[in-house]
Amino acid sequence: MFENEFNLSFNLHKAYTDIGISVDDRQKMACIYDLSQEELTAALERFACENRQNAETLEKEFGPLAVNSQKEFRIAYLGDSITSYRMSYRCILGELIGERPNVSVHDFSISGLKVSDLFTAYYPGICDFAPNIAVMMIGTNDMRITDDEYAYTHTPIEHFYRDYAYLVDKLTRARCTVIAVTLPPFCMEKMNVALDGWKILYQQKTAAEYDAAICEIAQKYNAVLVDMREVYPQYDAAQITIEDGLHLNSHGHYLLTREILPKLAPLLA
Repeated sequence: MFENEFNLSFNLHKAYTDIGISVDDRQKMACIYDLSQEELTAALERFACENRQNAETLEKEFGPLAVNSQKEFRIAYLGDSITSYRMSYRCILGELIGERPNVSVHDFSISGLKVSDLFTAYYPGICDFAPNIAVMMIGTNDMRITDDEYAYTHTPIEHFYRDYAYLVDKLTRARCTVIAVTLPPFCMEKMNVALDGWKILYQQKTAAEYDAAICEIAQKYNAVLVDMREVYPQYDAAQITIEDGLHLNSHGHYLLTREILPKLAPLLA
């Protein structure tokens, strides 16, 4: 399943330490993903087109996104591959916000990240960026279980709670508004085919535990909660995930952005 365009769509060149490769450097991107300039340009345009279409649909429903030009906004995205995806809610919001001199954005999301990785990255990276808005969706890699005789959760719930609460508390104390997002759905039927041999398992009861922790922490530290627990069940998980059953597809990200937008808009206005 790891074709070149798939790897590009999830920005798999991003490392735990920033080595200075810009996602806009098309020459390097073509080299990294073994694509011709024509193939790269065509893929990027497909991604951008999908984001624009989702943004246009949201604009028709909510109207243009108003951004206060008299205030500086520093927006951080904290997440894993689902956020790093080039057709994610992050990119749709980017289309809606547009390029503005008073808005700085930093994407701290990297494929494979767990909450402990964001905990480690707080100093100096996230702290130095000093966001005043942070959109945080993390936990999909934490809640997975080893599909073997041990059945270990990758991040035990008590460790997840500690690190997630630490991040929300530190950001809030630094006068940053945290938008905490509950976790996306998964489809094990698709995952068993696409990720055969990975020996990972996802369970609804485990997901419910992690979502409950996110909601509890958001309330405790006065974060803005985007609770998707009543939205996703309206759809079959296979309908809103890509072929691996683990990542939201374009429509899934549209649904997510549709819930984040009303919480983000008042902060920007």
